[in-house]
Amino acid sequence: MLPHLHCLDTYFPKGDEQQPNEAGLQFYDDLFDECLKHGIEPVITLSHFEMPYHLVSEYGGWPQPAN
Repeated sequence: MLPHLHCLDTYFPKGDEQQPNEAGLQFYDDLFDECLKHGIEPVITLSHFEMPYHLVSEYGGWPQPAN
């Protein structure tokens, strides 16, 4: 079984960056390719209870779009 991976922390470390971390994206691209190569279908969640601490301390949670 794969360890619990924190995807958001990998490609958006603080959670409010404008551009993703390319190395983090490549890591998961390679990981998913390897899973598929072995007949494993990855299951992805957008939000699974955790969020970067910076988002909690700076915004109180997920940022809301400015009106």
